[in-house]
Amino acid sequence: MSDKVVEALGDRGFIGLSRYKPRAQDKVSKGRVAEINTHVDPIYWRGHRSALSDEIVLDQIVDHLKGRRLGIYDPLEPTGILSHHLVHDEAIWKLLFKIFTALNRHAAVRWLTYPGAMSLIDDLPDD
Repeated sequence: MSDKVVEALGDRGFIGLSRYKPRAQDKVSKGRVAEINTHVDPIYWRGHRSALSDEIVLDQIVDHLKGRRLGIYDPLEPTGILSHHLVHDEAIWKLLFKIFTALNRHAAVRWLTYPGAMSLIDDLPDD
């Protein structure tokens, strides 16, 4: 979705959206539209359309966390995991179960709802 489309969404009543890849730090809120993106996609779309390897998915998670810590990515943007639940096969469900189990055991992990993630953005208008 282009930035022009995103900018027009606020005029049509949208308050938030999600795209894939880290948001630009200077574009946290485009007008009245908050951007809370995803960074981890567990599916190998250009191949067998099943689960990527554990290592690749872990690399996606670590890349976003590391980028946030180093200031390459917006440090306030939560790390988002895509779910294409309607096309998941057994391998994808197993991979996600393994990832979520590991994440749930980590003391620093907090799961956010979309409104919870939006609450991290300070410059959203009140109207």
